[in-house]
Amino acid sequence: MSRLTLRWRLTLLYELLFLLCGGLVIAASYLLVRGVLSDQPPTPSKVIAVNQTGDPDTVHLADGRIISTEQFERELAADLARSRAANDQYHGEILRALLTRGGLALGAVSPISLLLGWMAASRGLRPLRNVTDTAWHISRTPAEKGLTTRIAVRGPRDEVRALSEAFNEMLQRLDRAFAAQRQFVANAAHELRTPLAIERTVLQVGLDTQESGIATARDRLLEANRRQSDLLNGLLVLAQADQAALGMLPVDLDAIVAAELSTVEAGDTVIQESIARVRVEGEPALLALLVRNLVDNAVRYNVTDGPWVTVVLAHRRSPRPVAVLTVENSGPLIDDHRIIQLFEPFRRGVADRTGSRSGTGLGLSIVRAIVRAHHGDLAATSRDSGGMRIEITIPAVPGESRSA
Repeated sequence: MSRLTLRWRLTLLYELLFLLCGGLVIAASYLLVRGVLSDQPPTPSKVIAVNQTGDPDTVHLADGRIISTEQFERELAADLARSRAANDQYHGEILRALLTRGGLALGAVSPISLLLGWMAASRGLRPLRNVTDTAWHISRTPAEKGLTTRIAVRGPRDEVRALSEAFNEMLQRLDRAFAAQRQFVANAAHELRTPLAIERTVLQVGLDTQESGIATARDRLLEANRRQSDLLNGLLVLAQADQAALGMLPVDLDAIVAAELSTVEAGDTVIQESIARVRVEGEPALLALLVRNLVDNAVRYNVTDGPWVTVVLAHRRSPRPVAVLTVENSGPLIDDHRIIQLFEPFRRGVADRTGSRSGTGLGLSIVRAIVRAHHGDLAATSRDSGGMRIEITIPAVPGESRSA
């Protein structure tokens, strides 16, 4: 049975259900007819007219005979017994004929039901064949072209249409993932090209000058090497966070936020903080990196006249316990459509891939990946007067978090 195709299995299932229903109909008819026949009382095989005169011991029959009452009762009982036997035989013949002819009729219609079941199975599986053909087409086509193919969704909203829509959604997500991967590789290659070119230039020119230029060349090489190291470390963290292969532990998020704020190089930026005690399930090192990148980004991309950053950690209990981390700054004006781009790899607040030494362009991408790995949510909005407001929610440990 397992070697049969799905079409044959459905056809045989339809046929089995048809035979089962037909058998049930015949059985029900048999029981109904037998019940009706059993309700009919037996009748004498001949009519006996009884005329009693005044004598209780004799009976005058219609044929003129006069017999005793006892003999009359014996003849009547024998006549009823013969009638009952004849009725039982007749009823049995009717019931046997019902079973025989019903079975023959069911057997005669079975091939027709088998054909109809095959046609119904073929028609029902036609949308699945479209899914299969599309999948084979994609498997034989290069990824950059095949993933743009979609299944034509039509017909009623049934299970097959739901499968087609889910398949199309999966293809769309795969297409976006491959496109993002290609863009990521291109951006990474572009970012790595700049520091490597600097090193090559310094090695070719700087070290070929007088001895006094060696120190300058060394400093430039160290700076280029630092940028390479920061970039590669950022790529590694981003990949690990996206994989969500984390060792989740109950951690005090308030302690992590306080520790990171104590080490930030704010310069002339005023940092205001409000920290509530909140405990979450997470990976401490990645949570620390999340806070560090948020605060560093808020300090780096800020105004020059009176810059400020506000960091608020709160505990929200409804509708579910979550830790809410809000970072807000007084940076430059940012368009709303630009906000989403800032969370893509190698995007900076000023321009894309400028070669600026202010960062790798991975900070907010890492933040988003860490939030996703911790099953949290991230919302970023631009402020009317300039700057950004980033709010992150991460599920808190129930019963272990309390406000300070």
